[in-house]
Amino acid sequence: MLHTTLVTLKAAGACSDRLAVLRDGLGPDWPANKPISILDALPIVGLPNVLWGFGAVLPGEEGERDRLSRTLACDYAEHVLPIFERVHPNDKRPRGCIEVARRHLRGEAIDKERAAAWAAAGAAARAAAGAAARAAAWAAARDAAAWAAAWAAAGAAARAAAWDAELAWQTQRLVAVVTAVEAG
Repeated sequence: MLHTTLVTLKAAGACSDRLAVLRDGLGPDWPANKPISILDALPIVGLPNVLWGFGAVLPGEEGERDRLSRTLACDYAEHVLPIFERVHPNDKRPRGCIEVARRHLRGEAIDKERAAAWAAAGAAARAAAGAAARAAAWAAARDAAAWAAAWAAAGAAARAAAWDAELAWQTQRLVAVVTAVEAG
């Protein structure tokens, strides 16, 4: 289980308003040096803040943090991989990178493999970003302003709903992985 403290979070540069929310959620009598589990912090400050807080774990928990972070990164990437593959059906680089990362977690990937996967991931990300930018520019050039505004509003609502659903899934996944680690 990963733990932090209010003191550790403050020293790591956590923003004061998030620290205040966490302190309020824990209770006014919570000692600043008392360990806080990530599962206790999660419902108070939410997933993005808990993931940021992974960098401020108590000494001795760094290895556990790294394993948990890498596992979640693989799970999160794999969950949205179908979106990428729908747009880029012949680009297997992201899937290959996830496979190498999972082998690394098991101690099976060599440094050369990891370096190649890192380079492939960067190339795939640059290609996807370029394609998205070209598509947006083309859409902006061919659509009238009113039509573009309507599509933008619909797209924003769809993105917000998709973000909320993904955030909920990622939160559930974090709880499942942490619970499994704690069970041994």
